[in-house]
Amino acid sequence: MEMPENKLSDMTSDRFLEASRPIFIKTGIKMKA
Repeated sequence: MEMPENKLSDMTSDRFLEASRPIFIKTGIKMKA
């Protein structure tokens, strides 16, 4: 059985990556400009 903490951690990290992706893209555009 998987530990609930691991599942929660995976979900949180996935959401963090999804949420931070647009920020990185915007930052990259700002750095290029």
